[in-house]
Amino acid sequence: MQLNSSRFIGMYLSNPSAAQVEISPFYNSSTDSLMKLKIIGGNLDIYFFGGSSFQVVAQQYHSVVGRPKLLPSWAHGFFVRSLAFYDPLLIIAAVN
Repeated sequence: MQLNSSRFIGMYLSNPSAAQVEISPFYNSSTDSLMKLKIIGGNLDIYFFGGSSFQVVAQQYHSVVGRPKLLPSWAHGFFVRSLAFYDPLLIIAAVN
């Protein structure tokens, strides 16, 4: 989330149970809460990250949770391109 032109923040909520996070777009410090957390159960770990750019915040996030792994090609599934069938008869022939 960008606070202003030179300040960025991020948050990582680690909880095995169901959770709900509400961030108020209209914040009035006298009556409202900026953020509400509703947790059903379990342990709660909250990590906050701050930095001068989004890249700095993302690096801090990845230092906690790790980097995503690239899936093998077979795990992406089978995709049929719609542009491969120009004629409805070709589609019917492919299905049959």
